[in-house]
Amino acid sequence: MIAIDTNILVRVLVNDPKAEEQCRLARELMAAHGDVWVCKIARS
Repeated sequence: MIAIDTNILVRVLVNDPKAEEQCRLARELMAAHGDVWVCKIARS
């Protein structure tokens, strides 16, 4: 399990065409680690 911040979470969810490389890397990071932890502040 890894902790992620909102930048990674948004890149995975939004898939911004202006940031394709970052979105791809964020998806690969999450896929490689499976479970992720998002702190309570990021979920509020």
